[in-house]
Amino acid sequence: MEKDANFRIDIDKAIEAAQSWKVNNDPLGSSWRKELVDLSRRTFEDVRGSEVRLLPQRSESLVSDVGTIVKTLDALRDLLSSDLEMAQSSNTTVSLMCGLALLPGEIFGMIFLLACSGETGEVDLVAVTRLSCVCRHFRDIVHSDSRLWTTITMSSHTTFPSKFLMLCLSRSKDSVLDINASLDITVMESMPRFVEFLNIIAPHCHRWRSFNLTYSIGRLTATTLLTDTKCQ
Repeated sequence: MEKDANFRIDIDKAIEAAQSWKVNNDPLGSSWRKELVDLSRRTFEDVRGSEVRLLPQRSESLVSDVGTIVKTLDALRDLLSSDLEMAQSSNTTVSLMCGLALLPGEIFGMIFLLACSGETGEVDLVAVTRLSCVCRHFRDIVHSDSRLWTTITMSSHTTFPSKFLMLCLSRSKDSVLDINASLDITVMESMPRFVEFLNIIAPHCHRWRSFNLTYSIGRLTATTLLTDTKCQ
């Protein structure tokens, strides 16, 4: 049936059709169904009789009623479409969150370690810090997993806060450490920073797995790598 712009929205008729569908498994209902069957059986001989003027009115009335129900349901569907999309999106989000919430902390720790580790196995503390800002649950897991705090890097051109450095050493617990430090002689603050850095990490030298020092004088750069170091 083609949609007619003249069809109006009638919620009562739509409810009547829905109730008939629920009770009789026929949305047209007995009266509309009877009218449809009767009109569909009419022949040319029938319309030549006394009902020649009445039949078009009955037919148009049936089309109007059914069209009104369809238009009402279409309008309802349009109104609910955006709500359905939102409900589906919420369902996906809730399902994922519930699935994550059921994972044990050890699995989360493994996932975080893989996500924050580079090809060399060193952990990116920036990524770790960002993970800890997602939610309280993530923060608790990140702070309690010592493996996420085992890579400590100091740049000669940026300040590595002493409090954060000591926090990393504390959270790494007894895990082995990978230390990366850079020293630029041409930067005035570089040497004092490096000395302060060494003073803080030196007491933990028994845990050093590697110590990578990059030092430069102007354009000249050199790198020294110590592995399996042990402090006497």
